Amino acid sequence: MSKTNRSQGLSLAPSQRDAVMALLVDRHQGDIAACTQQLWPPLAKSLVTIIGQDGFLALLDRSLHVAGEAFPWLLKPALGAHISSRLEGLQSALAGRAADEATQAMVLLLSTFTEVLATLIGTPLSTHILRTAWGQPFEDAVQELTK
Repeated sequence: MSKTNRSQGLSLAPSQRDAVMALLVDRHQGDIAACTQQLWPPLAKSLVTIIGQDGFLALLDRSLHVAGEAFPWLLKPALGAHISSRLEGLQSALAGRAADEATQAMVLLLSTFTEVLATLIGTPLSTHILRTAWGQPFEDAVQELTK
């Protein structure tokens, strides 16, 4: 049985989800631009088909607000009403920080985003969406966590 098949039905508890987000971000070894480009657009694409662009932006804005309590510089004014411009603004905000601080902020932001998503639609469906959006990197992180 392949690694993907073994974890296919797995739903992640909040602490597991946070650990998976940390593993996904850490795999980029401080390259926060690559991390942003590889994680956020596929997540947006998967969610926009379900909740639309405005729904995705609402989740992102809520997550930025919550994560902004720990990292106030994340609360820079949003750039534009499109997902791509918001993600470019996020990438710029992260790029202006030390690698450790940007990594911590990204982990918190992703964890917050996925927590809000799971609260709204449930853990099994949110886990399925993350699996669909991130594919093998997500599966590898889950496998590493659940060894």
